[in-house]
Amino acid sequence: MATTTAPAREVRSGPPSILLKTVMAVTGLVGIGYLLIHMYGNLMILVGPEAFDEYAHHIRTFGEPMLPEKGLLWIIRVALLAALVLHVWAAASLWRRAAGARSQRYVMKRQGYGNFYAKAMRWGGLAILAFIIFHLLHFTTQTVTIGEAHTRRRRRGCWTPSATGGACSSTWSRWCSWGCTCCTGSGARR
Repeated sequence: MATTTAPAREVRSGPPSILLKTVMAVTGLVGIGYLLIHMYGNLMILVGPEAFDEYAHHIRTFGEPMLPEKGLLWIIRVALLAALVLHVWAAASLWRRAAGARSQRYVMKRQGYGNFYAKAMRWGGLAILAFIIFHLLHFTTQTVTIGEAHTRRRRRGCWTPSATGGACSSTWSRWCSWGCTCCTGSGARR
């Protein structure tokens, strides 16, 4: 009769580590993809207010009539929130699992660049999360202000002067929240 000398492995609760790492990779790619699209949209402001307004109008009306106005924006917001929650959950689970993997430390410390990057990734992720929260509070809800950037709440559905002799286009523009000259729907200056 054969006996085993190895201690029995503890049964780990929760999803396997490879699944958690896959969730982190996929949600990270979703975040990077959104970041690139968001950057492209914000760079439209360098082309001019008309191009930026056209982009903003297109993103709000994309998919009509199958999707309601701003339908795509809400789908993107829900998907990003789900990706963010899953990414943070997987990271916290892996961090907790790594901390509890050994009851005692290794005798020799491993020198090299791997330890630095692993620790920098954790703190970098927390810094990015703090930036996302700040970015949403500053630009979306406007509850955080820097200087006098948002002394009053942004007007929804702001009208902006177009290049055609001061006539107003009906598309929303961030130029209004940045202090451009806005006009009412009737064409009169505010």
